[in-house]
Amino acid sequence: MTLSANLLAAQVKRHPIYDYRIITHTETSCEIVFYQDGKESGSSTFTMADAKAAGLGGVNWQKYPRNMLFARAISNGVKWHCPDVMSGMPVYTPDELNMPVDGETGNIVEGVATEIKESVLPPISYDAATVAAVIEAGLTENAFSFTGAIKKADLDADVGKETVLAWFKHYRAARDANASSDEAAIQANAWWEGEGKLNLAMTYTTDSGKVLGKLSPDQLAEMVTQIDGLEGASPKMLTIREHCLMLIDYLAS
Repeated sequence: MTLSANLLAAQVKRHPIYDYRIITHTETSCEIVFYQDGKESGSSTFTMADAKAAGLGGVNWQKYPRNMLFARAISNGVKWHCPDVMSGMPVYTPDELNMPVDGETGNIVEGVATEIKESVLPPISYDAATVAAVIEAGLTENAFSFTGAIKKADLDADVGKETVLAWFKHYRAARDANASSDEAAIQANAWWEGEGKLNLAMTYTTDSGKVLGKLSPDQLAEMVTQIDGLEGASPKMLTIREHCLMLIDYLAS
């Protein structure tokens, strides 16, 4: 899940067991010490050198370095020293997921579309909400590993968040079984080409409320004929046609 740095810090302050204290907070470094039951449990430091090594930059890092350093230090510190503040769920500040952030407040800038990493995913791009859902499901550790794996996916551009999640479940299961990233992607793509596409076709609901998986072969064939009769069928119509043909073949087997 995502929380602004200020909200994440407030959660720590509110907690009956945990607390934190800022030791250093300059334009080049932020160090935060964490406490459990009044005793020091560890610290978290993030510097501009760390930011440079991680490839971080942009306008906010130039204009609001103290805010950005604090966001990274508090986020890392919560993960390391008091993860149960958020009931053990992985928590990331918006900046860590490459979401558009107001540098002064640390809040997500609403209404701004964002790709996870510039120019790595064309023609498919996944919005920050999809990345956050993947991370919340425990399927990957961070946005970087998401982008690294998704480049190997043979998914269609409009499959939706649930299919991306399902793909990653198969990918992570293979990785957990010691498969390499390439081998895991091959297994996940094999699932998509078979069961994945079939499940998507079965559950697809048209604008008129028809669930394709509940239609008979004759009804599916009629829908294909209607789409074929359209001049300049939209991409959505062509997707429905593909689903119908797949279901017809499946029902005939």
